[in-house]
Amino acid sequence: MRFHWRLSIYLVLVLLTSFRSVTPQAVAEDRKRQIKDMDQSIARAGKLFKQGDFQESARLLREIQVQFGQLAERRDPTLTKALRKVHKSLKRAHVRLELEGFKLPPLQPVSDYLPINREKVNARDESEKVSFQRHVTPILVGRCGSCHIDESRGQFSMATFADLMRGSVGAGLVIFAGEPQGSRLIEVLETGDMPGGDGKVEAAELATLRRWIQQGARLDGSRPDAPLRQVAVPVDLGQAGQVPTQRASGQESVRFSVELAPVLASRCDRCHGNANPRNRFSVSTFARLWAGGSSGPPVRPGRPEESLLIAKLKGSAPGQRMPAGQNPLPVEVIRKFETWISEGGRFDGPNDNSPMGQLADLAFLSSATTEELAEKRLETATQNWHLGLPGVHVERHQSRNFLLLGNVSQEMLMDLGSQAEMVWEKLTTYFKWRRDDTPNRGRMTIYILEKRYDYSEFGKMVEQRELPRKQQGHWRHSAMDAYAVLNTGQTSATELEVVLAQQLAGLFVSGMAEVPEWFAEGLARTAVSSLGKGRPRMKKLDAEIHRAVRSMDQPDDFLEGRMPADASHLVSHGFVTFLMQNRRRYNRLIHLLHQGREFSQSFRTCYGTTPAQIAQHWVGQKPF
Repeated sequence: MRFHWRLSIYLVLVLLTSFRSVTPQAVAEDRKRQIKDMDQSIARAGKLFKQGDFQESARLLREIQVQFGQLAERRDPTLTKALRKVHKSLKRAHVRLELEGFKLPPLQPVSDYLPINREKVNARDESEKVSFQRHVTPILVGRCGSCHIDESRGQFSMATFADLMRGSVGAGLVIFAGEPQGSRLIEVLETGDMPGGDGKVEAAELATLRRWIQQGARLDGSRPDAPLRQVAVPVDLGQAGQVPTQRASGQESVRFSVELAPVLASRCDRCHGNANPRNRFSVSTFARLWAGGSSGPPVRPGRPEESLLIAKLKGSAPGQRMPAGQNPLPVEVIRKFETWISEGGRFDGPNDNSPMGQLADLAFLSSATTEELAEKRLETATQNWHLGLPGVHVERHQSRNFLLLGNVSQEMLMDLGSQAEMVWEKLTTYFKWRRDDTPNRGRMTIYILEKRYDYSEFGKMVEQRELPRKQQGHWRHSAMDAYAVLNTGQTSATELEVVLAQQLAGLFVSGMAEVPEWFAEGLARTAVSSLGKGRPRMKKLDAEIHRAVRSMDQPDDFLEGRMPADASHLVSHGFVTFLMQNRRRYNRLIHLLHQGREFSQSFRTCYGTTPAQIAQHWVGQKPF
């Protein structure tokens, strides 16, 4: 009996000693090590994916997913931030591999493991709402531009919003919407690791970036793939006591957008453009012109003789006569500036933050004939070809509505030109558009590129962006130019026909009205499916849309440009198809757009709410 009593005491002491050796600190360190191991494994899986070893990448991802589930089930609040990052990476990896045809175990929503503070993500004080275009972009351009906009140091580019949100090739995402503390961008700025050299981000600028991420890291005012240097609008150019902009009445003898904007865009942009303008005076937009620079407002409405702008143009002000290094403006042109200021310096354009060059383009369009616009687009297309593919022989073919340029055979260009005309005719019927009032005046350009390398170089050189690896085509539309780009390499004739139809549908929708990219892309793909293009793969397409929706962190990610373009286009397709289920509302929306009504207001009129609110309802219906 005494032996059993002593043995029991001994066993208890052994167990107590064992438990004391596993301290809370040791447990925490072990869990951090597990997260680090998962991060490294995800990086290895990514490398395998890029090398084309999808099977091994999928095998490794399954192992990581098991490790994640075991660790997340412990619900350790100290690991919440790190586990959310791992979960984001796993979701994106899931989408990529499943698009390659690999079946993976379902990835449970992060809410099943961790508490999500939705109030933190959605909190927005409208009086302090941060604009990406007006507040954030100028900071990124000014502090990070030379290394991560003009170049991609460390394999990280922020040349566009899409690039910024895509993150670094090696380190992954650098911004997590709603979580400034968990965002790598904020971390390296707070520690001073970036920007390199003697650069420094001021405390107020850092606070702005933090608030923008806190409010959801949203995009406003431009496309996700628009170069940041083109959309940056400094926020500190305003002057105390500055006279507000006045809208033109229509009775003025000099119209700014028609007669003066082209002069400023062509003669002054070199020194006073968007990037580091001299004396902090920029004419890149009317708003920046009106705000002035280091010397104050350049215009005194009604008083041309007291306006610095006129004095500089005439050479009567201290310093150089403007434009510097060029011949002075003709007397009659300066007189137009004087008359414009005498009549109040009023603005007659659609948006005082529109690029000055765009205002000039609109002025050209207001008076140009269809033939003149077609000639201008031919000139632009030729320049784009030599910029994107210098030294590469180009074949040309023209049809009624299209100019085709390509490094393929003349026969192929003619065949695609005929296909394009047939698709355009079908789109005109589908959208009930008048045949004598095409939504795109002047010939649209279609670039036909033989190799993936050619397609990639076009994106880098002409559009200043990296094109998605699997993308076979895309379109671009602006007031002055409208074009589609097709990559024919490794593409069957049937696939090429579908890709061509999608791009032309995008151009058609964008020509109908000024609409957001998600709507144009989604409606274009829906229209092509309705026309019978791509119907055989509808079942596969539905699965791809479901996977893309599952990859979103927030229901409006595809509306705000916070996800890769290929996945965003799939979600847009599904969402617009959902909107079209109510034909009465959809038909009314198209009717309002036909009338030239603004998209956001028209959408609210027809659907009674915003796209973001409907998207939240739509995603909530999905069984994911």
